[in-house]
Amino acid sequence: MLSATLYQQSGDITQAIEYANRAENIVSATEDSPWKTRVYGFLTTQYRFLKLYKKQKKFAEKTIEESHKIADKDRAASTIGLVYQEMAYTGMEREDYPSAIRYIQKSQESFHKSKFSSNALFAQNEQLLGLAYLNLKKFDQSMEHYQASIRLLKGLPDYYVRALVYSGLSQLYLEKKDLRKAKEYLDQAKDIADKSDYLEVKKEVNKSAQKYYTATENIDSLVDVTKDTDSLTTVLNNKAQHFMDSEYENMEKNISTIQKDNSYKNIIIAIVMALLLVAGTAFLWIKRKQRKDIQRFKKLITRLRTERIYQIREEEIPDKDKNVENSPGLSIPPETEQKLLKQLENFENSDLYRKNTLSLSVLAGRFETNTKYLSYVINKHKRKSFQHYINGLRIEYIIKKLKNDPVYKQYKIAALADESGFSSPNKFAMVFKKVTSISPSQFIKYLDENISLKDTEID
Repeated sequence: MLSATLYQQSGDITQAIEYANRAENIVSATEDSPWKTRVYGFLTTQYRFLKLYKKQKKFAEKTIEESHKIADKDRAASTIGLVYQEMAYTGMEREDYPSAIRYIQKSQESFHKSKFSSNALFAQNEQLLGLAYLNLKKFDQSMEHYQASIRLLKGLPDYYVRALVYSGLSQLYLEKKDLRKAKEYLDQAKDIADKSDYLEVKKEVNKSAQKYYTATENIDSLVDVTKDTDSLTTVLNNKAQHFMDSEYENMEKNISTIQKDNSYKNIIIAIVMALLLVAGTAFLWIKRKQRKDIQRFKKLITRLRTERIYQIREEEIPDKDKNVENSPGLSIPPETEQKLLKQLENFENSDLYRKNTLSLSVLAGRFETNTKYLSYVINKHKRKSFQHYINGLRIEYIIKKLKNDPVYKQYKIAALADESGFSSPNKFAMVFKKVTSISPSQFIKYLDENISLKDTEID
């Protein structure tokens, strides 16, 4: 599943499904319902992306069936809510809006039964209801649900759900002939979509842009956004086509193999034996590596009880930042230094560091000081460059969420990146591993397996 997740994050749907199917073959022979729901839920989402709705429905039903066997009823209810949410997306894609609404209502009921359900999950459902009623031309109901989604998203970082809400509101105000409000929400949606890696979100925002430019007769902008939409559609279709081509190719290979003469059996046996030898060696290497990773994980969780995460990794401060601290030309009054330290303490207890627009100059402005003073204090007292310091706070935040709020373990890497303030999933994964020595997926896996000690709760 780790390999499947990594391939999914890189956009390789074919490999993602192949590895997820291998995981399915393993868990199907077990009684491990939590792992079954994780594998089946993953395949439910992937087959929706490929528009293979029969397969999606099959795995959705299997996920719900296994969820009822999970002892933790809060986790089970949350998982079922996510499955119904996936089925609602299918209804939207097939333009079966009444069906989508029914699935969303079921999703909401399940989320309400779980203490782990967050505002982000409810906001996503309200956004889907807003879009469904918009397509049904029930504009007042659509507005109610979009406004409800905005209220639920208040205080959360900008990520793709907010972009979809703004995109829907833009279309809604176009229907009301309010071009000024339509443009206002379209600009906000485009601003978030431009920073996102989600192609489907970009495509949805482009759809709103096309309607707006058509209504305002802005031909040049309409042509540009149509070209961009066509490019996105091509990329998404190519991924699906690549999967289908691989499926047909594998089918032909299987047929050809069946028709081969039995004289190849000895060769196949020799190859299998060689592969088993290689697999055995690889298994031993993986187990040794896993033991080391588990030790790192336990040590990290234990140390976070008493230390801030930027204290754990003693990374080298870049030379340009060291020069600030040791520069004979820089003189900072002691009272100013103490004031900045107090401001940094308050800053660490806020959520300002989760804003992906934060920079040294922005923070210096909020502290009413200059960048040299602020950099000096961070380098001297935090023993980090500004960026390492901010990244440490962000990783510490998301680790606490993953450890103390189980629903976060169900989020995709992109959602975790948005939540903690990183500009992209890749940047988040890279920094997470650099800071903790293990990847986000491994960290979540070890949490699921209850590897950490019972007394290692993070405050």
